[in-house]
Amino acid sequence: MIPTKLAFLTAVLLILDHGAGPKAQADQPADPAGALRHKFLSAFHKRASLTQAEVLGLLGKPQRKTRQILYKRYLEQWIYEPPLRMCVKFAWPGFRVLSVH
Repeated sequence: MIPTKLAFLTAVLLILDHGAGPKAQADQPADPAGALRHKFLSAFHKRASLTQAEVLGLLGKPQRKTRQILYKRYLEQWIYEPPLRMCVKFAWPGFRVLSVH
């Protein structure tokens, strides 16, 4: 057997035997961005029609904003770069949350 294949198989067996590492608790993410994302998503699931002011209070100022003006419609996307990695889309009138990616 080639030494690289043997080393790979040994590593796989060690991971399967001992696990990949300590398991994080499902309730509280280990990183602060994960906690912030969890807080926002739990508020979003409770009430999907969050306003821009509420999203700004939960996530802070976005790194980028994009806007689209369509026929009788106005869309705005707030893009949060890593570590959050989220995109929140608002629709006019009322600028309520339309979707979260």
